[in-house]
Amino acid sequence: TVGCSSSENNDIQTSEVKQGEEVVVATSVAVTEILDKLGVKVSGVPTTSYELPESVKNATEVGSPMNPDMEIIKSLNPTVVVSVDTLGEDYKKTFTQNNIPSEFVNLTNVDGLKETIKTLGERFDKNDKANEILKELEDKEAKNDEKVMILFGAPGSVMIGTDKSYTGNLVQICGGNNVFSEGNSSYIQVNMEEIIKANPDKILVTMHALPEETK
Repeated sequence: TVGCSSSENNDIQTSEVKQGEEVVVATSVAVTEILDKLGVKVSGVPTTSYELPESVKNATEVGSPMNPDMEIIKSLNPTVVVSVDTLGEDYKKTFTQNNIPSEFVNLTNVDGLKETIKTLGERFDKNDKANEILKELEDKEAKNDEKVMILFGAPGSVMIGTDKSYTGNLVQICGGNNVFSEGNSSYIQVNMEEIIKANPDKILVTMHALPEETK
């Protein structure tokens, strides 16, 4: 059941929560996809141009991942809102100030992804499914020595991913050789001469925001 303001509907929602039914809101695409894989029903999802899983086609949109609409979220009477922990303390405080139960997960690297799957599996009593997903991840971590370059694209700009980036971390775990592994940050600028000299076997492209325009 989603945001209705009548006392009758609020009574129904309260009764459902007492019976143990979770009302879950996800504020990021990645969190939505993880909850879908775990088989968790999601009532609120981020507003995004990315395609979300079929299981959430009837969920309520709660605004952009970086600036969700707290009034819409509160109208859903969530038992928990799951968000990423990379948007800062002010972002987290917004949920506290609005008395919204929330949980923040780390998705900055593959270890964080694994811990998130494990934590959410325990939180929603989906341990078997979580273990199945973790096993699939481990099976895919086969070693290889291909030279890989990571392009991180957004409208109007392109950067190169180092080993500090999420995709770079994934390449590292899988045994790939990131031709631009070193850097002071997750993403760096390089010129075309450096790219030609690196001569990667494969180029991985990740698109941030407006994926069709970026592509």
